[in-house]
Amino acid sequence: MEPDLSRARPVRIPEVWMNMLNEAKALSAWLTGIRRELHMRPEVGLDLPVTAALVMRELDAIGIPYAKNKGIGCVIQRYCLHDGPGIRTAVFFKGCPLQCAWCSNPESQSALPELLGKALCGTDMTAQEIAKAVLADKPFFDGSGGGVTFTGGEPVSQAELCEKTARLLLAQGVDLALETSGYGPWEDLFRVARLCRTVYFDIKAADGELHRQATGADNRVILKNFARLAASHAGVVVRTPLIPDFNMDEGSIEAIWRLASSAGIKEMELLPYHALGVHKYKLLGRPAPQIRPVGEKELDAISRIARRLSEKGTMKITIIR
Repeated sequence: MEPDLSRARPVRIPEVWMNMLNEAKALSAWLTGIRRELHMRPEVGLDLPVTAALVMRELDAIGIPYAKNKGIGCVIQRYCLHDGPGIRTAVFFKGCPLQCAWCSNPESQSALPELLGKALCGTDMTAQEIAKAVLADKPFFDGSGGGVTFTGGEPVSQAELCEKTARLLLAQGVDLALETSGYGPWEDLFRVARLCRTVYFDIKAADGELHRQATGADNRVILKNFARLAASHAGVVVRTPLIPDFNMDEGSIEAIWRLASSAGIKEMELLPYHALGVHKYKLLGRPAPQIRPVGEKELDAISRIARRLSEKGTMKITIIR
């Protein structure tokens, strides 16, 4: 689900804020450089999500409270219909260790505040502040069987904040769902996932090299976390974004289906690529991804593949258009 920024009001950014934003961008670039360098040097013995966690803890130690009481929430999006059962409120957390070429929420990739056009994207929020904001929607949750979905970015990159928020919401009887790339330390993923009734787990490619080319990271950590979570959590739903010239062919889809089937997954969702988030790249001053739209004939072909795979097993396959 993509956050609706149409109501964001232009703001005048004071000079001191602009200076802080420029420093934040420099720090973000520094962190990204460290993570990429370590990922390209496996002899260091650190995988990317572990490195990210260590860097955040080092920042914590020098007085930048990334992992403790506050985190950077991106956008709270209300009345969502495709992020779990019923009417839901989605909490988008900033920060993602992957760099997917097709990302529709590029404003959530950096863990730091940044300007999306003239709108400031990223606010320091405590778990109490997030919970208070979303509990205003509880009547809609109760009436529709809905709840709150943690998404991003990567919510697990702010696992402590996400867990604290989840516990506050569970205490009020709110249904929880998590959308995750699965790319992070197992301990962080599990501490959040165990509190959520549904976990939408992205599997973008079964092939590790193909995954690395498109996202900047190998998928070994993801597949290992997926296997562990599928064995311990009954509410895992596999989600696969279908990207032209990447994973939209029958062989790629079936390979992911086989992974999910072997793990005992009962539900899979296919999400054909859309270009609704492309305009955000311009607002962020970044080049937009050059990915063509999915055509009607391709959608028909995807439907045929989904029907064939559904007939081979018991897994429910849904195409989200």
